[in-house]
Amino acid sequence: MKFDIVGLDKSEKDIFDEVMNNNQMSLSGREAIYSYFGDGKKYLEWGSGGSTLWYVNEIIKNKVDTQIISVEHHTDWYNKVKSAVNNHLAPTDEQFLYLHKEASYASIAFTTPDGNIPFNVISTPFEEVTAGLTEYINPPEIDLSDIDVFLVDGLARGACLATIKILVKKDAVVFLHDIDGRESWYQWALDLWEKDYSIEYVYHNLIKLVPND
Repeated sequence: MKFDIVGLDKSEKDIFDEVMNNNQMSLSGREAIYSYFGDGKKYLEWGSGGSTLWYVNEIIKNKVDTQIISVEHHTDWYNKVKSAVNNHLAPTDEQFLYLHKEASYASIAFTTPDGNIPFNVISTPFEEVTAGLTEYINPPEIDLSDIDVFLVDGLARGACLATIKILVKKDAVVFLHDIDGRESWYQWALDLWEKDYSIEYVYHNLIKLVPND
């Protein structure tokens, strides 16, 4: 007797949706950032996830000529996101440029002083270690002074904010995600912006840096 097995094989859309529902910023946050997209604009983010797929889907669906550039440090996650986007949406590099800049230390499992409980560096102050992240913070493939909208949402966020401040063009807009509970991690870098930019909360965990008039 032959049985039809349903649901074992996932479609390309199923895989895309599964990844898009992972690590996704709230809709209000996504829409706040997307409101700055437009023809001829360039958007750069550090750290990729479900929101990345949402943005790529939106610009293709709405035929918005914004280039999305994403920088990702985690090899397995990079491959998963890249596969989901390429297989389902198949964007060009002019629509979506995905850069893999591995941070070897981010996968190290440290242990507590008693040596019993392992923990990873993600979501700890170790995220702010900049050693070995030169090409992650300032990728040689792109010109940071040519970017219109930034999202700082990956490793070494303080260093990324400081680097942008040196190179940013005067009318660029910068978003910083996951600020709550981490204010002391990034405050030194935000202080660099205070004179020239206003810092606003978009919602409880996302802030926006906009040029002063």
